[in-house]
Amino acid sequence: MLYTLFTSELNISPSLAKIYNSLIIRLSGEISIKSEGVKRYWQRKLAQYIRNYINTLGHRDVELLEERSRLYLFFRNSIRESHIPLIDKIRHTFGISSISLAKKCDSELDAIKVCSEELVREYLKRLNGNNKVKTFGIVCKKSLSPLFGTTEVRYEVGRHIKETFNLSVNLTNPDLKVNIDVRENHTYIYFDEIPCYGGLPFGVQDKLIVLMSGGPDSTLAAWMALRRGSPIIPIYYDFGIKELREKARKRVIEIARVLFKKWTPVERGRLYIIPLDVIVKSILSEIDDKRFYYVLLKRFMFKIAYYVAKNENATGIVSGEILGEHASQTAWNLNVISTNSDFVIHRPVFGFDKADIFRILKIIDKDLYEISSSSIETCKEITRAKPTTQASLNKVLLYEEKILNKLADTLYKVIEDAYIIEL
Repeated sequence: MLYTLFTSELNISPSLAKIYNSLIIRLSGEISIKSEGVKRYWQRKLAQYIRNYINTLGHRDVELLEERSRLYLFFRNSIRESHIPLIDKIRHTFGISSISLAKKCDSELDAIKVCSEELVREYLKRLNGNNKVKTFGIVCKKSLSPLFGTTEVRYEVGRHIKETFNLSVNLTNPDLKVNIDVRENHTYIYFDEIPCYGGLPFGVQDKLIVLMSGGPDSTLAAWMALRRGSPIIPIYYDFGIKELREKARKRVIEIARVLFKKWTPVERGRLYIIPLDVIVKSILSEIDDKRFYYVLLKRFMFKIAYYVAKNENATGIVSGEILGEHASQTAWNLNVISTNSDFVIHRPVFGFDKADIFRILKIIDKDLYEISSSSIETCKEITRAKPTTQASLNKVLLYEEKILNKLADTLYKVIEDAYIIEL
């Protein structure tokens, strides 16, 4: 699975970081295949986000350089420990596929040889005697220099490294891979690619409403919506056992705060907390077949989300439902829940199972994993009822009409009474 490439931790040794003076930022492959106008617009967005990070963190010694489908950071002296939060923030910016700490030099063959030697020497020195590097390989996939090509780079630099450090050449599985990226004016030399999270830049897709329970399913669904470039407005429905409600509210607030702070370049957003007691009591009192409780409750949740979406100018609703996880979440019931919905309902974790959800969350963000993993069941009245796996749409609509007639304007009052938290 793709997500196994990721890790929530950025492990950069401050000692090793000092040997580099640049950061290569590679854009998601999806961006490179777009039309020129879209590509330029999305790249400019990413560049602006990174400039904002630089300014916010107060790094006056960092310069952003732009090229076609590539961004570069140049650190005037070298990468220091104080720069690592900036690099980590860039790594958590959607629309970026990978980054590399690199050493920049002029695109001249002699300069590349000298720079490669300096980088390898410093790298080997910082291994602190645990030197298991016996072989190396030169990787140069493309040269934009009009003076020499990749063959010259591999041969000349390879021979120089071999003779200087008495290392053997291994092009298949070297202990040390020396990557050389020759651009027109500058060359970047690096050892590793650090995978990022891909996706699309924040804000290039329309805003979405996310139904968030505070559990892992809806948390991952919200993260995946952000990864596709959509700003999100989370909604939390507040109902159930009073003793647990404060704890449940706190959990969803913490999750929303992590999502906005770590995973969006603007680092802010809003969360709707909507009191649902009146709706739940009406469902429980007005229908005689308890098997329909969940389907009806979910339909009312989507109705409320629709009005919030209109108010927020959002174009869709995201839900964390997993196919077949509960008897109430059969393909049949999900269809009944979605029928006559005024907005498209997106279910990005539809095909995962619970083990997938936990595994992915733990890989991408340990904070989200730990917060959402705690089980808080605030509404046992609904969960105790044994649901039907094939709810009759006609019956559901009749029950729904009955409840709506009783509620009258109460549904709108529920929305007006929502508590909006700016995070």
